[in-house]
This record gives sequence, C-alpha cells and structure tokens, in this order.
Amino acid sequence: MQEQEEIKIYSKVTKMLIGSLAFVLLGSGLVYGGVTSDNMVIAIVGIICALFFGAGLVFAITKLFQSDPALLINKEGIVDKSSYVSAGAVAWNEIKNIHIYQIKNEKFIGIEVYDPAHLMSRHPAWKRKLMNMNKGMTGSTIHISASSISANLYELFPLLYRRWNASKSNPDQMMKEEIML
Repeated sequence: MQEQEEIKIYSKVTKMLIGSLAFVLLGSGLVYGGVTSDNMVIAIVGIICALFFGAGLVFAITKLFQSDPALLINKEGIVDKSSYVSAGAVAWNEIKNIHIYQIKNEKFIGIEVYDPAHLMSRHPAWKRKLMNMNKGMTGSTIHISASSISANLYELFPLLYRRWNASKSNPDQMMKEEIML
C-alpha cells in the first residue's frame, strides 16, 4: 500500500491584486462622478463596486504575505482557500460531483457537496450568504477559479476527479499520483 502524496497549489495573486485595485479605482471614480453630478444611483453603484472589490483587494494583499496553499489535496479530501468565499476543509465523502464550467471567459472547477447547508454552517453568516449566491448561480457550492490558482485547470481537474473516485471505491488503496502542477 502506497501513501498518497499531498499536493499543494498556491494562489496566483497578481491578476487578483491588479483587477481589484482597478475596480476599486473605478468605483471611487463613480462615487466622485455621482456626487458631483448629483446622480445618487451612480454614486451608490460606485460605493458597492469599491466595497466589493476593496474586500477582494484586502484578500489579495493578505494572500501575498501568506505561505499557505490556496488548495491542498490530500488523502482526507481538499482544503480550499482559493477565494474570499472558499469552503475550507472538505472531506472526499462530502463531495457529490466535480465538474468544469465556464462563465464568460473564466473557467472554474465546480464541486457539489451532498449537504451544502452543513458545509455552509461552518462559516460566518456573511460568507454563507455569498456561498449561497454562488450556489444559486451555478449549482455548485465550491468554486475554484482558474485565474486564482497557479495550476493548470485541465491538469488539476482529472487529478481531483481520480482522487475523489478512488476515495469512493477504496479509500485505503488510493494510488500515488505524480503530476506536475
């Protein structure tokens, strides 16, 4: 019996940092433009934009200084820390399905769990609301964005899928996989 290799995948922070900063600046510009032209709708949209992407900017800055992986894959399951609304630790036996999907030009790995309410109950109320919104849009509780991780999504997906399937059939006999991510 071989020990299953633990795989660590780190964040790709540069895009997130630059994108969040750009939208915070855009939101700030909308607030300024809305206030100076007495158009409160534009100002409110600017405030929402600046706050939402400001949270993303804070997340990206904290990821710059953290050494924790964005995604950890081991014999117990996964530990997702890839986004602001990441799921945390998820055991293989909690996972119902894994698939790839695309929204506009962004590709994701979607992970459905058997009991989304139980998974979400582990998180604060604000995070549960965001996770629930994501689930409502895509059907998946967990979303791993291709742009937020340093691994190739088309190499990561089969690895996750094989390990999940292996855990269902015989968790003690999972094969050791060597894949360069």
